[in-house]
Amino acid sequence: METTQKPTTIVEIYGTLSRIPPGGTYMDAEPDIFAIQNYNGIFLKGEATVVYATCLPGLNRAVVREQLDRWGCMYHQLQLPALGFSSGTTINIPTPYGHRFGFDLYTYVHVFTTSGSILGPRRHIYKENMFYVLHGRFRYGWIEPSTGQVFLEILEAGSMVKSTLGVTYMLESLDGAASVLQRSTHGEEDDNQQSL
Repeated sequence: METTQKPTTIVEIYGTLSRIPPGGTYMDAEPDIFAIQNYNGIFLKGEATVVYATCLPGLNRAVVREQLDRWGCMYHQLQLPALGFSSGTTINIPTPYGHRFGFDLYTYVHVFTTSGSILGPRRHIYKENMFYVLHGRFRYGWIEPSTGQVFLEILEAGSMVKSTLGVTYMLESLDGAASVLQRSTHGEEDDNQQSL
């Protein structure tokens, strides 16, 4: 009998769930009640494992927990970077268009027209991807399968990251217009496992 694994959705605390006002810090973050309501619904319905995470360094875990409690957030896991830890998966290329891929059946350009547009969360069972940021900025998140730890990082134009087999990942546009080039080792058919 085939069992289906419960999907995981990664929620950026200070971007998707709330906003930090200009000149403020994470302690001044203002909650987005509609986003909180949406993710609470996912939690209550058991549609996904809800992981709240952030790539901001130097956070006080107790303060973040207090914020989430005060905002009425329901979630399964809280992931905060330790001492500004970065996953280190980013390869920065000096010029935004200085890397070339041949265009074929395995090469695509994803265009995002609004801030907050999301590709994923996804998990591939047959193929690996390389993502190369052509324009704009993205938040890239992925989950370490053995520990369940979430890693988040900001990608600028010229950044390149790799998604590996069985790893849940997502890309979120942080700018009004952004694009990313995807190069896959295999075709798309019967491979994408949507996580939300």
